[in-house]
Amino acid sequence: MMVAACWYASHGLPVFPLKPRAKEPLTPHGFKDATTDQVRIAAWWQEWPDANIGIPTGTATGLLAVDVDPRNGGDDSLEQLLLKHGRLPDTAEQMTGARGRHILFRHPGFPVPKALAPGIDLKGDGGYIVVAPSVHPNGNSYRWDGIAGAKALLNPAPAPSWLVELIQAQHNGARAVPAADGKEKWATGERNNCLTSLAGTMRWRGMAREAIEAALLAENRRRCDPPLSETEVCGIAESVASYKPAEERNQPARGDDATRSNWPDELKPEAFHGVAGEVIRAIEPHSEADPAALLIQFLVGFGNVI
Repeated sequence: MMVAACWYASHGLPVFPLKPRAKEPLTPHGFKDATTDQVRIAAWWQEWPDANIGIPTGTATGLLAVDVDPRNGGDDSLEQLLLKHGRLPDTAEQMTGARGRHILFRHPGFPVPKALAPGIDLKGDGGYIVVAPSVHPNGNSYRWDGIAGAKALLNPAPAPSWLVELIQAQHNGARAVPAADGKEKWATGERNNCLTSLAGTMRWRGMAREAIEAALLAENRRRCDPPLSETEVCGIAESVASYKPAEERNQPARGDDATRSNWPDELKPEAFHGVAGEVIRAIEPHSEADPAALLIQFLVGFGNVI
């Protein structure tokens, strides 16, 4: 879990720990504590080596997750949508432990509703997903599907136009209050989310904090009813500007070698040498854990003892 969490973080995707075989966060502020700081991530998984991995959706990562739950009719709903609108573009897709699916697209840049159809939820700002190799409460593991596997998450496809139109229809229908310039107003309770999503879109395209701040201040005056304080708007710009733009997220971290840009592979036999290797070979037949995970846990524990 630690190796996978560090892999996500090294590619600009902030992570945070969840309870083992569960979806509840282990950190005080949940997905708001997500980070790409490798030192903090290592400390988390040293404390909770079996913790599942969570990744925020929305502005923090530029991701929109379509969560298909077959237990609530999600497969049937998706089939009807595809029959009407055509196949989905190739993009990152994950099989959940409950036989469901997470289909990942680029976030459209505006708030999304929580539900799209029966059994299909949408996750944008304020949400997160559990990611592989996390383990579901039923014991099944999450896994990335397709030839690209986890790498597809680094460059998800734009959401298809019909999906964006469906989201906009629900979004606009819920609060179509026109302003003097013909654009809808953002009322109390939605002003912060709308400005944050707008800032996320600009940052995703590479805009600097100063430009984002200027644009948000203008939109705040024109569309927020009543406008937020200038201090709060500047705080949104500063927070969003801390995330990497799209072109930087696809670049390996400084100092990475070729192996770190790949999803973790099985360790070679020579990694299990000496006393550590003997311990792992003795434990492995009695454990469901991956040998690499056992080795890491052993070395971390041994290092703490020293």
